[in-house]
Amino acid sequence: MAHDRNTGSPGPRAGRGPRQRPAAGFATGKPLDIAPGGATLASFLEEVAGDDDRYPGATDDELLGAICASDRAEAAMAAGKHAAARS
Repeated sequence: MAHDRNTGSPGPRAGRGPRQRPAAGFATGKPLDIAPGGATLASFLEEVAGDDDRYPGATDDELLGAICASDRAEAAMAAGKHAAARS
């Protein structure tokens, strides 16, 4: 299992074969496509996007999954912000 060099935790490369694209986890029905929103999902999005935020090699299906995942991550962060404001 691949690990994130900075944290020692499994990164988005975990469980990927040598030919699988970084964004493959966002394809329809894959783990990142159905993952709940939040900071963890946002960190996967950031890493998979690459340094230039272009999602290198991603298919249309994977890009759509990444867009939907971004919406879920954003919604989770907004919910937290609104909860704090309500307190």
